[in-house]
Amino acid sequence: MSDPIRDVGSLSSRSEKPKGKRGRPRLQRSAQSQTERRRAQIRDAQRTYRLKKESAIQNLEQSVVLLQSTVNGFETLFRELYEEGVELAIKENNSGLMQLFAKAGVKFERIFAISKDPDSATHDMSLTASKHFNAHKAQEHYKSSTEANNVIPESFTNIGAPSIALSASPSETRNTESLGQPEIQPSQPANTSNGLIYGFPQDLIPGLNEIEDTSRLEMSSIKEPLDNIQMEQQQEIYQQQQQSQQQQQQQQEQQQQQQQQQQQQQQQQSQQQQQQEWTTDLLGFRQNLGMFSNSQSSNQPSVQEFKNIFEKGNDDAKIDAMKRLLVIMVNGEPHSQLLMHIIRFVMPSKNRELKKLLQFYWEICPKRQADGTLKQEMILVCNAIRNDLRHPNEYIRGATLRFLCKLREPDLLDPLVPSILSCLEHRHAYVRKNAIFAVYTISTYAPHHIPNAAELLSEVLATETDATCIRNTFVALSNMDRDRAFEFLVQKAQPIATQDDLLQLAVIEFIRKDAIINPQLKNSYMSIVFDILESSSNTAIYEAANALTKLSSDPKAIQGAASKLVELAVKESDNNVKLIVFERVEELHLQNPNVLNDLTIDILAALSSPDLDVRRKVLNIALGMVSSRNVDDVVKFLKKELSKTVTQDMDKNSEYRQLLIQAIHSCAIKFVEVAASVVDLLLDFVGDSNSNSAVDVISFVKEVVEIFPNLRSSILKRLLQTLETVRSGTVYRGALWIIGEYSLEEHDIQDAWIHIRKSLGEIPILASERRHLANGDEEESEEKPVESHKPKILADGTYATESSFTSKEPSEEHKANRPPLRHLILTGNYFVAAVLASTLTKLVLRYQKISKNEARKNALRAEALLILTSILRVSESEIVTKKIDEDTSDRIFSCIKVLAEGYKEEEFEEAFLVDSKNAFKVIVQAQVKQRAETNAIEKKKNATQVDESVVFRQFAATTITDNTADDLEQDIIRAIGSSEKTTEKPTSKLSRVVQLTGYSDPVYVEAYVTVNQFDIVLDVLIFNQTFDTLQNLFVEFATLGDLKVFNLPTPENVGPQSFHSVQATIRVSSADAGVIFGNVIYEGHSGSDGNIVILNDVHVDIMDYIKPGNYSETEFRTMWSEFEWENKVNISVQWNSLRGFLSYLMKNTNMACLTTSALGDEEEDDCQFLSANLHARSTFGEDALANLSIEKDSNGKITGHVRIRSKGQGLALSLGDRVAELQRQHVSATASKKALAN
Repeated sequence: MSDPIRDVGSLSSRSEKPKGKRGRPRLQRSAQSQTERRRAQIRDAQRTYRLKKESAIQNLEQSVVLLQSTVNGFETLFRELYEEGVELAIKENNSGLMQLFAKAGVKFERIFAISKDPDSATHDMSLTASKHFNAHKAQEHYKSSTEANNVIPESFTNIGAPSIALSASPSETRNTESLGQPEIQPSQPANTSNGLIYGFPQDLIPGLNEIEDTSRLEMSSIKEPLDNIQMEQQQEIYQQQQQSQQQQQQQQEQQQQQQQQQQQQQQQQSQQQQQQEWTTDLLGFRQNLGMFSNSQSSNQPSVQEFKNIFEKGNDDAKIDAMKRLLVIMVNGEPHSQLLMHIIRFVMPSKNRELKKLLQFYWEICPKRQADGTLKQEMILVCNAIRNDLRHPNEYIRGATLRFLCKLREPDLLDPLVPSILSCLEHRHAYVRKNAIFAVYTISTYAPHHIPNAAELLSEVLATETDATCIRNTFVALSNMDRDRAFEFLVQKAQPIATQDDLLQLAVIEFIRKDAIINPQLKNSYMSIVFDILESSSNTAIYEAANALTKLSSDPKAIQGAASKLVELAVKESDNNVKLIVFERVEELHLQNPNVLNDLTIDILAALSSPDLDVRRKVLNIALGMVSSRNVDDVVKFLKKELSKTVTQDMDKNSEYRQLLIQAIHSCAIKFVEVAASVVDLLLDFVGDSNSNSAVDVISFVKEVVEIFPNLRSSILKRLLQTLETVRSGTVYRGALWIIGEYSLEEHDIQDAWIHIRKSLGEIPILASERRHLANGDEEESEEKPVESHKPKILADGTYATESSFTSKEPSEEHKANRPPLRHLILTGNYFVAAVLASTLTKLVLRYQKISKNEARKNALRAEALLILTSILRVSESEIVTKKIDEDTSDRIFSCIKVLAEGYKEEEFEEAFLVDSKNAFKVIVQAQVKQRAETNAIEKKKNATQVDESVVFRQFAATTITDNTADDLEQDIIRAIGSSEKTTEKPTSKLSRVVQLTGYSDPVYVEAYVTVNQFDIVLDVLIFNQTFDTLQNLFVEFATLGDLKVFNLPTPENVGPQSFHSVQATIRVSSADAGVIFGNVIYEGHSGSDGNIVILNDVHVDIMDYIKPGNYSETEFRTMWSEFEWENKVNISVQWNSLRGFLSYLMKNTNMACLTTSALGDEEEDDCQFLSANLHARSTFGEDALANLSIEKDSNGKITGHVRIRSKGQGLALSLGDRVAELQRQHVSATASKKALAN
């Protein structure tokens, strides 16, 4: 017979055969039937087992419930008997009986604890009872009853809470150690003399024994079926536990894998961030050094930790440790004891980033011993560097050569010279260009190592073909051997225009320096520079143009350089480049007046740029170059650009149009020949929707009419024609003022009157408007039924007047058809009405003087009175939505009074016809004077006197006066603080010293505050006033406001009675007021006790960042309406004059006065009130506007307010605080003077 197992295996191996094979179904059916029978048997056994199990559990539960009820009954019975016995003992004051009941209570708790625990018969366990029995109540009651007699049994007071411990067998019971009683064996009954066993009376024992026997019989009857059930349950539980353990293991493994993946991702991200932050160049490393040191200064590893990382860590850990070490070393801690560990464990690594960090380390690590000799370890370092110089990878060679350019140790460089020289002939240009600079550096600091360096580089230059290597060699030769560099420039560098732009820049630098030493070669150098101007590189063209202006002051050379700069700016797309280049062109124009005037049109070609800043810069430069020769071309160009703003829709079109109008205005004021043609064009823009442009046009017309009397008549006619399109109240006011002041002829007055009468419409205004509304109501009544109205009764019981009814609004069509002047008055613009009243009065008074027709005189006067009374009536009626103000009403009433009664008096005629025109004439003259003074100041800045002395920077550097001086020399002069801006005396620097701690503090700290353009530098001096060494002394700074601490000092150890200096840098981001505060933290000699000394606050003075501005009135009004934040500061101070206070305010707030009429001599100050507009601009581009309104009473006290506006809240608040502080300072100074006088 065949083996069925083997047959099954063979069948399973032949499972891929077709189903038609015989024998396979029979074997499969028999096997399946056996399996099913086995499963049925298992199911039946499981069912029988569950039934038995359930019945046994039910019987057991019933037995347990019965036992529990029996025990509870005995417990209740005993507690009642016990409480009665205790109360009886207390009443009879029997101490022996009390002790007996206490012991009985303890034993009672033990027995009932055993009876309540079903597992005590089979398991070894311990139980601690937490109930406090009634013995404690008896104890308290007995204490209170016997406290008066001071008789308290000692045994009773020491009774504690019952505590029970059970042994493995139910018959063994022992006390806990806290009770201090010996164990009681079951064969030795306790307290038999009192008839008690285990604390129970003898008659209760049989009941307990019956309960115990019953429970044992029931337990033995269910024990056998339960054993089988427990075995099977244990197997099932065991299998389930194994499965659950396997699942838990799998889940743990998956979680560990996920955590590992997350850690790897985090490590990769951190590595990428570190690689981004830590650049491969030393310059980038040092730029990030301050930020990195601030984040790592508080958690610096120790030397031993560094050693462990270098010895046992991987490359990533070593990279992080090297970065930390470099930061610490740059901050002043050498860590020389780590040198050998770095040589042993870091230097052999092939990691590129680690190798770069290692080069940084070799650059800054101490390389010499105390006696000045080179350390022995440097031999190993030198060998490693030499191996890198011979490395087959050209980039490792090049990086090593670049690193050697930073070494300054001749003893270390000496063994490397042969390897460096061999790199000059390397096939790769990257190696050669770095080898050239390495040779140049070694020959500079250790010339004896390579005595023929210039000759070697000259040979390299003769055979080199790479452009970068040629440039590097020429730069090296120009600093080592000037003659060889000049020979190469004359012989082999021609034609220079076709050479590489790097070589061209090197040639320009060589020419710029050599021309100062050899001025006789300037002409030949100029030809080379002119050739470079034809280069294709914009950078080379810019540098060549600047060099050309330094080589010669010839107008042709200056003009050629400027033309190239203008061409470069026009074709360059970057707006920043445009602004930089035009800045240079403006400097050339100021240094060489009238030389660049022919380039004006070329400069105006840059107006094609859409950037508004570029356009503004171009217009400023071009207006400075306008002359009588090119003014016609400039004005034509500007007209063409102005017409483009009408036909084309460009970005910031209105602002650009305003710039063009201002530019044309400037040209017309300077040159009278273009004023007539310009006025006609500009008057077309009087009706412009942009009110700022229209206001500029009216201001221009005012000035032209005053300066050029011959153009008044034509300008008035053209103005009257264009006023029909004006919808701006400001523009109409200006036009009415011009008509009233400059209508001097009879026909001009008649034309102006006709226009005003036409612009007002039907007179009287109130009657015509009511009639129109009535006609509108009649038309509506034809369509709608008529509604009857009864008299309206108000809340106070009176009848409503006419004005109390709700007025009906006129139709939109009627509003659109109103004449412009009538529309402005009815919409509530009563300032125009006041100007109209003044204009009509001027026209009537002037017509009375020049006309002889009495009838026409009276007619004009009567019509003027009718117009003015009509305006007053309609302004108080229900037609208008806004009532007239009191000031305008008084103004119109005064004009009516002059027209009705006092037109013959000379005082009124002079006030209306002469004084107002003279006031405007004074303003125009002041503007002309201001322009002339500004031009004179600009010319004086760039003027050089014939007998001016030569300035030697080394001896007496005060100002930069030589315009042809070397740019590098000028930069050095500015860097050392010897420019024209630094006129501060050395003794005045003491005012910058701020005391930060007191003299009695253990650490005295003071700081010298240096304010730069965008940062504040604190030079902190620390003096240890104690006789102990202060360890880990750290000066900590924090800021409030738009300040940020950029570089904090590192902790240092300061010896007793010694000084220490540190420096901190705070970045400033706005001109808001800020506060710098901090403290000094140090440790004592033990190193465990920490001490803190709080520093005084350092307040940032915003005056260091505020400069006077210079805006026009239009710009001031525009910005005043745009700015959101306003700070109003009240003024109340004793002062001699109003103008004196204005001058004091301007001087101490660095603000410029835009109202020139407010400035004047203080001695001639006889006014009682003053109003002025002020402007200042911060170095961060923030504008601050202020309006001063003050008056002076008879006692000499000035009262009023200053309204300060800015775009941001901080600047307005800071300037307001400054004004308030100035008042307090003046009040305190005045009080101190009075005290001294008394």
